[in-house]
Amino acid sequence: MNSPFHSPPHGRPRISFGTGPLTPGIKGIIFTCAGVFVLQALVPGNWLESYLGLSSRGLLGRYFLWQPVTYLFLHSTGNLFHLVFNMLMLWMFGGELERRWGTQSFLQYYFLCGVGAGLISVAADVLSGLLRSGEGAILSPIPTIGASGAVYGLLAAQAILFPNRILLVFLIFPMRMRVAVFLMAAITLWVAIGSANSSAGTAINHVAHLGGMAIGWAYLHKAWNPMRLWRNWRWQQKRKRYHVVSDIKDDDHDRYH
Repeated sequence: MNSPFHSPPHGRPRISFGTGPLTPGIKGIIFTCAGVFVLQALVPGNWLESYLGLSSRGLLGRYFLWQPVTYLFLHSTGNLFHLVFNMLMLWMFGGELERRWGTQSFLQYYFLCGVGAGLISVAADVLSGLLRSGEGAILSPIPTIGASGAVYGLLAAQAILFPNRILLVFLIFPMRMRVAVFLMAAITLWVAIGSANSSAGTAINHVAHLGGMAIGWAYLHKAWNPMRLWRNWRWQQKRKRYHVVSDIKDDDHDRYH
């Protein structure tokens, strides 16, 4: 299987863009997002964004319980790049995961990261309003839309499963996958803190991006099981004492499924 930016065991490195034909799950997500995008452009006003986008007022104030799922399919009609970039990233980094895990497990992971990112965003929004007002929670009507939170979860999976894979950042700078994803997370966190301290704010929900990445990391590491985390940490410490010689590359280990 041709993997993105994956070097073969022998010979010169081979650079490939994407992961081949669209897999069933990713094809369904892309077609759905594209269809919803057309509906957003045709429906006057912001009706779809208000009801299907995710906001703390919609979810907690009006009990629109579908919003943590439906917001993933909406994108900004004023910026076509928002949709194109998210779908391109989904194809580039999600195709191999779907082939590796199967469509059902991939979709489970994708929506877990997306829904988790949205809920973390709402929690951060409520907490921010509570700290600013000092009296009670202020539920914001401003919706969050887009698949970026779920896509960031895919990036986390790539960094965990293929940490040593070489990624060409901006198609120029070669960088190991885990380093590239870590730097992306650090930059996103820095921008999120800066925008939180600024009165102007930002149109990009960086908290949702970080939330998707955090949910993906926690899921793949089974972080809800402290004993498992402790055993894995002990195993890693013991492993450092030995030099393991193997013909199997790290990227070929199927530790997560």
